[in-house]
Amino acid sequence: MTTETMPILVVFFTVSLFVFVLSGGHKILKEKIQNLLILILKFRRLFQKSLRKNPNGTALSKEQNQALLLSAIIGEQNCAYWDTLATGMPRLLNGHFLRELWDINSAVDARTSIQERLDLDNEKEVLAWIRLFVTYEPAQWKKAIQSELFVSDENEIEHILACLKNLYEVDQVLKKEQVIKSSNELMLGVSAWNLARAVFLSRCCFDYGYITEKEAWDFIWQARQCALEKFKNWQEFSISYLLGRGIHFGTNSSISFDGIISISQKLLKEDKSPLCLYPFN
Repeated sequence: MTTETMPILVVFFTVSLFVFVLSGGHKILKEKIQNLLILILKFRRLFQKSLRKNPNGTALSKEQNQALLLSAIIGEQNCAYWDTLATGMPRLLNGHFLRELWDINSAVDARTSIQERLDLDNEKEVLAWIRLFVTYEPAQWKKAIQSELFVSDENEIEHILACLKNLYEVDQVLKKEQVIKSSNELMLGVSAWNLARAVFLSRCCFDYGYITEKEAWDFIWQARQCALEKFKNWQEFSISYLLGRGIHFGTNSSISFDGIISISQKLLKEDKSPLCLYPFN
């Protein structure tokens, strides 16, 4: 390369970079780099130790720990700290989690999404499905949906049938793994699924700066009070969480249902588990 060609190459590179930026290429490049970093962070979680404690955390009260532990299963799925409001998740991964999985892009979105989980709007509806599942054989489901639930719209019937199919699969897996002995235990409902997500979302949204520490704890205390009204112990809470998760995603989603059962059982049975350190009530 001669000294005469250097200025030409500099001009060519500058013009090419300018065109790249104008065409939005920098945004594409930024997105690709972010996606790569997110993939690396997700892969790194596979090698992080379980039941992580925050090395810089401030000691919380027994009641605060009990409240935070409503999110223990989903927290363990994401390698989050269990003993502080802060999750310890990298900011980039947390933002991806909120944006892509929860469609949360603002403080308003955050508060709305958390409150929707706390409202338990679909609890009565799901309990009606569970009652139908426990009472009738699969061949009778459609007729029972029409006569017991007074549903006539075919699309809605198909939706309920799909949920009942998931419920059947969840029931079989939970019995196989000795999580439950009888289908009647499913009448615990799915409140824990919503309450656990409300707590974890509160923590993630606090981490990301969408809500204040006070707001996060206010949401978490609401979840704790509701859980105390509905469940007697961590065992019941865990069954309800697994049931809600199974109805929502089925047992064959990208995240292994067996793996989530394994997490819940480890939390319930290991001597050093925070659920053993802090009983439900």
